[in-house]
Amino acid sequence: MRLPDPMVGHIFSSSPSNMTSFFHLVTSGLSLVGIVEFLKSAATFILAFAVVFGVLAFCHEFGHFLTAKMLGMSVDQFGIGFPPTYGWTIMRRSGTSYTIHPVPLGAFVKIRGMDPGDQDAPNSFLRQPPWARLIVLAAGSAANLVLAIAVFIIMGVTTGLPVRDYVTPVVKEVTKDSPAWVAGLRSGDTVIGVREAGPNNHWVGPQPIPRAEPDATAMVELIHHGWSRQTISGRIEKVGKLLDVRIQLPGGRQEIVHARPAVRSDPELKDYAVLGYRPGTAFQYERVGPITAVDKGIDEARDKATYLVRVLLSMAVQLVEHKMTPAQFGGSFVGPVGIARTSGEFVQAGLPEFLGFLGMLSINLAVLNLLPLPIFDGGNIIIVLLEVLRRKQLEPAQFMAVQLVGLAFIMCLFVYLTYHDIVHLATGTTAP
Repeated sequence: MRLPDPMVGHIFSSSPSNMTSFFHLVTSGLSLVGIVEFLKSAATFILAFAVVFGVLAFCHEFGHFLTAKMLGMSVDQFGIGFPPTYGWTIMRRSGTSYTIHPVPLGAFVKIRGMDPGDQDAPNSFLRQPPWARLIVLAAGSAANLVLAIAVFIIMGVTTGLPVRDYVTPVVKEVTKDSPAWVAGLRSGDTVIGVREAGPNNHWVGPQPIPRAEPDATAMVELIHHGWSRQTISGRIEKVGKLLDVRIQLPGGRQEIVHARPAVRSDPELKDYAVLGYRPGTAFQYERVGPITAVDKGIDEARDKATYLVRVLLSMAVQLVEHKMTPAQFGGSFVGPVGIARTSGEFVQAGLPEFLGFLGMLSINLAVLNLLPLPIFDGGNIIIVLLEVLRRKQLEPAQFMAVQLVGLAFIMCLFVYLTYHDIVHLATGTTAP
């Protein structure tokens, strides 16, 4: 639509007041563009989270549903989405209602006998022998492992399985007030060299890789090892070494900045130094034949599950030995906001990266859900095993008390992790 002539003349008049109006209009337009880009990114993250969480939850609950049906238990409802109290029934078959709910996040299954008041109903969960209940409880995690294996097999014959992962020189994010931030590093810069401060020291730069992004692993390792123990006022302290960092700005200009990394501790890395920026990540992939893909898919899932269990056990031991605080332990996990953000980043990275993330997250869900905590499948498995030892089931009131404690724990954990995610989203991350 054509603007009226007076409006055109007002905007482009050479008077200072009119030019101010023009710049305000331009600034508002740029702000609007920024808002639109933010909303597009947020929509990508939310959609990616809905897809990822929906697929994982569907497979998990379908594992419970399928085994319960196979073992003759009554299943009242299998639903997709939330809340479970409101939805649309798609069909009813063999005593089960199949429903869809307004919020497209997750899924659920209602097996008769797992809610208060129907424990004595025919074919209920609690009237089944312990071995049958254990199978149903473990089936959710088993389904997630099967999903992970299937994802890795598909990757093997299509995009290829990752044979190597590494970091790239591009700066994805910088933690505010970190050594990197103070030195002047910003998102979008490229780190093209790191050395211990001094003109006679050797520069370590990214290594070129054919048909792939450069490998900055050696630079990150130099940063992680950039600390030493020094005696200060009679005390031995861990101090970061002053580093020269050569960066290339988005426009192509290069400059050398100086930064002294902070020293951190980690259950896996022990003591290490960080500047406070997050580099890019890249993978090298290798396609294989269908038969080999099955073997490699199973191996990939087994290796990742074993690694996760080993890390969790190591963290638990350090927590008991007071080598790790509860806050540090909780900070090792991410909540829904963190998963949504990471899901969106992997969607933007490409299909192989997203599939790999989906497989790894499915393994995480399988392992974490078997933790011996109330309301988790692992906690219910412990209850069944205790019943076997006692040769007596819990009373309904006792069972509900355990479930309520578990629900309260989960809600507190959800709030804590969400707060932790938002803080990280606002302040950035701190590696390397």
